[in-house]
Amino acid sequence: MKIILHVDMDSFYAAVEERENPKLKGKPIAVCMFSGRSENSGAVATANYPARKLGIKSGMPIAFAKKKGGGKAVFLKVNKPLYEEVSDRIMGVLEKNADIFEQRGIDEAFLDVSKKAKNDFKEAKKIAERIKQEIKKKERLTCSAGIGTNKLVAKMASGFQKPDSLTLVEEKDARRFLEQFPLEKLWGIGPKTLERLNEMGVGSLDDLKEITSEKLSVEFGDKKGKWLYDAARGKDESPVEPKGEREQIGRIMTLKEDSQDVELIGNALDTLSHEVFEKFKERDEKFRTVSVVAISTGLKGKSRSKTLQSASRDPEVIKDVARELMEKYLKGENVTLRRVGVGISNFEKDIGQKSLAEF
Repeated sequence: MKIILHVDMDSFYAAVEERENPKLKGKPIAVCMFSGRSENSGAVATANYPARKLGIKSGMPIAFAKKKGGGKAVFLKVNKPLYEEVSDRIMGVLEKNADIFEQRGIDEAFLDVSKKAKNDFKEAKKIAERIKQEIKKKERLTCSAGIGTNKLVAKMASGFQKPDSLTLVEEKDARRFLEQFPLEKLWGIGPKTLERLNEMGVGSLDDLKEITSEKLSVEFGDKKGKWLYDAARGKDESPVEPKGEREQIGRIMTLKEDSQDVELIGNALDTLSHEVFEKFKERDEKFRTVSVVAISTGLKGKSRSKTLQSASRDPEVIKDVARELMEKYLKGENVTLRRVGVGISNFEKDIGQKSLAEF
């Protein structure tokens, strides 16, 4: 039996904005992607719960959302660099509590916790509670968590009692739990799939259960057809899969003050280098490439990287190369930095043989 945990941040963008500006607390907030064509062109990226009560939803045109808000809602521009910085720290909390970690976006992830929970739902609940407490303490943000024996159930459970919720669905209760949702709300069933199912006379999970696996495979293909057949029975065999976790391990932070000072920026890089190594050190691997990111006060980003002659596991190598790269960049550019980042990549298996550099 697998135990899968899905964690979803509550109104993430809006919650971060409210945290950064306490004057916004309790107000309806819509964080928007402005197109720039006019002051009202663009769409709502996310809305907090007070804004949703006014009828403002994600994807809604800004002009229409403002009518819904009736002058009560606050409309803010998306600040993606800030959200990415916060997300990076949160994902670090999630990953360290998982056997297998799959980030699904800036604000949600699946965790296979079967081994850590010793296949015990009570232990899994403790892990989820610990995660929620740590995120609340460190980031002053809330999240909702769902626990099930597969990704489908865990995903539906995390959204069941939002915000700041924890819902556990054991295997014996999975199908009954899913039956209470309209078919269009079931994770994995998009508009096109729903339309085709409706054309087949399927309007509920009970209806879907009456369709044979063979017929679903003919209509949707083998993979999707099997998934639909299983979903009608509360099952989902899709595994928790790391998404690009081996491409790079990185950390990014906003400086305490905008700066051109090499030493101040270097100290920030040292801190980030340490955090990157802490995340990396449990892996049975070495890294070959170190990179830095520099984001100016104008929010323009530049990256620089260096590939080592031999792979390393030395934390001091990350610090030294990060400082070297940033110093070279700052010498060649007259720029004031707001945020900096450090990353390692180009991993290879550690077979136990030390390089000369490590000696």
